[in-house]
Amino acid sequence: MNSEPLVSAVIPTYNRPSLVVRAVKTALGQTHPNMEVVVVVDGPDDSTSKALGAIADSRIQMITLPQRQGGSGARNAGVQAAKGEWIAFLDDDDEWLPSKIECQLKIARCSRYRIPVVSSQIIARTPRRDYVWPTRFPQPHEH
Repeated sequence: MNSEPLVSAVIPTYNRPSLVVRAVKTALGQTHPNMEVVVVVDGPDDSTSKALGAIADSRIQMITLPQRQGGSGARNAGVQAAKGEWIAFLDDDDEWLPSKIECQLKIARCSRYRIPVVSSQIIARTPRRDYVWPTRFPQPHEH
């Protein structure tokens, strides 16, 4: 049995099969060794279900909602189905760097709060250039 905590990546999606497959692969490729990926298909969507079904990995759980609920409803359904001690949200058009979860867990474990919320910078890629947001982290005296 793995001694590392289970992290559930929750990915809502609808009608974007190639994007969600890419997102799922980055969640499965994390350096943190104990991951599950909960993909919530937000309403009937055969092409996305078929694309996800082609990924042979037992860590993937696919839920198809009977009707569209929107991103928030799909995320909530994913959280309800998740088995992890930690929840990590990933949008279907985003990718994670391989050590994202490992780094965030290290920070969360050092938190003085019982239920920490950990976020990170993002790299937004455009045809013209990459942007890193936020440009700086809060200082210790800032909220």
